[in-house]
Amino acid sequence: MPKQLNRSKGTEAEQSAAAYLERNGYSIVERNALVFVEVKAKGSSLFGLPEEMITAKKKKKLNLLTRAYIADKKFRGQARIDVIAMDHQGLRHYENAF
Repeated sequence: MPKQLNRSKGTEAEQSAAAYLERNGYSIVERNALVFVEVKAKGSSLFGLPEEMITAKKKKKLNLLTRAYIADKKFRGQARIDVIAMDHQGLRHYENAF
């Protein structure tokens, strides 16, 4: 899949995820911040579900970025990383995924 088309699908998935979160009482203060939300979308379940595509390397990177953001903002509250997975079966939201 061309990179531009992939990026467009990713942007569309993030917008759908933000709308879902807002309908469920979340406020989007900044994208990719505090509840940190990783959005994964796939067109089919061939080769696995979108949530299964989050590698150990990606989890480590998200944890490092979360800590860096918290330190930079001097945030003293709790933070978590959620996952929103979207595919032909619908949208699944995993709170405190890792």
